[in-house]
Amino acid sequence: MHIMPLQLTDYIKQNIAAGYSEETIRASLLGQNIEQSLIDEAYAKLRGHSASTTPTPIQPAFVPANTQANTPLQPNINAQPAHDGPFDRRIDRIGFFLGFVYWFGSFTVLIILFMIGMASGVAQTVPALSTLINIFIFVIGAAVIIAMLPVMVSLYVRRLHDLGQPWIFILFHLIPVVGPLGLYCYLQFAPGTTGENRYGKPTKSYDFFVVLGFKRPNQHTTPIDGAAYRSPTL
Repeated sequence: MHIMPLQLTDYIKQNIAAGYSEETIRASLLGQNIEQSLIDEAYAKLRGHSASTTPTPIQPAFVPANTQANTPLQPNINAQPAHDGPFDRRIDRIGFFLGFVYWFGSFTVLIILFMIGMASGVAQTVPALSTLINIFIFVIGAAVIIAMLPVMVSLYVRRLHDLGQPWIFILFHLIPVVGPLGLYCYLQFAPGTTGENRYGKPTKSYDFFVVLGFKRPNQHTTPIDGAAYRSPTL
């Protein structure tokens, strides 16, 4: 069934009049799983270049919920960012590389501390105390390594999102040798999608905590509350 975005066109027109940018409106509609082709068609009609050759009037494809059909949706000041989790964001090639540098750097520091503990003069003077120190360093190191595993997974998932791919591609790691190497080369060298995609906006912050997924990058946006949009049950 071909759905003509008649009411979607009216909605976009009124929100443009309300002062919202095209990027903001598109992001809100994409966040509600509205097909890109429908959005492009609606904008084409607004510009006087209809993208449809066989118009078939049917029931409105998009009906605002709990509001009047012709009332522009107002910004929701309490709305949370749509892509806010460490596994929901995006990261570019530089951030992906820095993530490995940060991760292996932390791991190297722990190894050095462990080696210093083992080579310390305490081992010759107070063997029992040296053993306790080594056990403590080993436990802390193991805990940090285990805690950093989700960070590494987050790096892969966010890089896949930057390429417009789902997280399921990370399962290529299950293919011996070729899988991990091929996936890493793809993620490290393939350019990400231009502009915003279904996983959010590109991230250009290379802060330590942002790269490792512990901190949300600063993005000054005023999203339209897309929760008021829904497609009818067909």
